[in-house]
Amino acid sequence: MPSPEMTAAAEVLAQAIPAVLAAPVADQRATWEALAGPVPGDVSVTATDVAGLPAEVVRAPGAAEDAVVVHLHGGGYVIGSPRSHRLLAARLSAASGATVVVPEYRLAPEDPFPAAVEDARAVVEAVVAEVGPARVAVSGDSAGGGLAVAVLAAWPAGRSGPAAALCFSPWADLSATGVLGDGGADPGERGEVVLSREWLAACARSYLGAHDAADPLASPVHARLGGLPPLLVQVGTTELLLGDARRLVAAARAAGAEAELVEVAGAVHLWMLLVPEAPESASAYERAGAFLRARLGAAAVP
Repeated sequence: MPSPEMTAAAEVLAQAIPAVLAAPVADQRATWEALAGPVPGDVSVTATDVAGLPAEVVRAPGAAEDAVVVHLHGGGYVIGSPRSHRLLAARLSAASGATVVVPEYRLAPEDPFPAAVEDARAVVEAVVAEVGPARVAVSGDSAGGGLAVAVLAAWPAGRSGPAAALCFSPWADLSATGVLGDGGADPGERGEVVLSREWLAACARSYLGAHDAADPLASPVHARLGGLPPLLVQVGTTELLLGDARRLVAAARAAGAEAELVEVAGAVHLWMLLVPEAPESASAYERAGAFLRARLGAAAVP
């Protein structure tokens, strides 16, 4: 059963989000950034440049500087930024004991596929070169989760890559926007309160144009996943993207990769970002932090 906090937030989001998703992209971007909660005052947020891209470095007190999580923000490849994900990055840094780098990769429709993949790959390669692959993990939420897996699945053979991958509610198959939600609640009954099929389909068109949606760099469920580092995927049971998460983990396991799937009962899409006060959010960060610390050698933050 979802917590009272999750249930209350779902009701509020169900009323507010449809108008946001129907707005012009510029308005969606502004609203998404306005939804971001403030970070704790003792968390440092530093603007920087990584591989020629703007980025934010987010570090909780006591977090290691030489253990880094590159987090790729969500937003359907059309909205989102480091600023919209500061609170997520701050909590992930505290939970993992690592520094979190959030790059501002290019967005559609101004910069369609493969701009996001190129940018994400360049940032991950730069961080790996700086601190070493054993001290780097890649995480992502929603579209950023799919982007993280796409980059890691295409990592050059023979080169050591990041030590871990973490996905929150990944959008991993842009070719299946018409059959979303397999395994999840019917949006008409439960109410998908953060995403809609129509919005995801519009994002896919904006990002891909005429490009094949089954390209593994766009839809990593179609990639060769055997070379992935250990992968943790967390997803809510009411999400349209529950099916994506299940198929991604199944494909990774079938290819021989180590992959764990955690399904959180009653959680809405990106609950750890949108419902920070819920106990399900605290649990998501605790689980993610333990997973990352075990693979990066980082210590828990007091």
